[in-house]
Amino acid sequence: MRVILIVIFSTLLVSCSTNIEEYQGSKPDFAFRSFFSGKLKAWGMVTDYSNKLTRRFTTDIIASWDKDTLTLDETFHYLDGKQQKRIWSIELNGNEISGRAGDVKGQAKGSIAGSVVNWHYLLNVPINNKQWTFKVDDWLYRIDDDVVINTSTLYKFGLPVGHVTLMLKKQKD
Repeated sequence: MRVILIVIFSTLLVSCSTNIEEYQGSKPDFAFRSFFSGKLKAWGMVTDYSNKLTRRFTTDIIASWDKDTLTLDETFHYLDGKQQKRIWSIELNGNEISGRAGDVKGQAKGSIAGSVVNWHYLLNVPINNKQWTFKVDDWLYRIDDDVVINTSTLYKFGLPVGHVTLMLKKQKD
């Protein structure tokens, strides 16, 4: 009975999630192409399902465009000294985005509305010498010309199991 209640409660929580269209017309416009251009720096943290801090990191990002294709070259520097590399290839088609990266299973897909981007993907994460795949609900909020706040919720078996929060800042050349 307890399992059934958890599944029902989780389904209700997911069905109550925000719709990207609620942000249509919000300001400042996300201006995806102009924000993701050049060098960026990010500061972030990972928390578990109970909001316990599990990891902190900074990220150096180089964003470059070839027509409507964005390459995000990300280097993560974790507080424990480990590093990770992720290279996104992202297609921009009007207010729709899609992308791929080496640790993303299949294709990420999402939308831009006003000052907000929301996309979803399956992320492969190595944990204790085992590969885990999480569904990611990823939200980016444009704060001003130079800052975006990014919040992601990671799901396993339909339940939220972790969060990633980061602040991205455009760097002056």
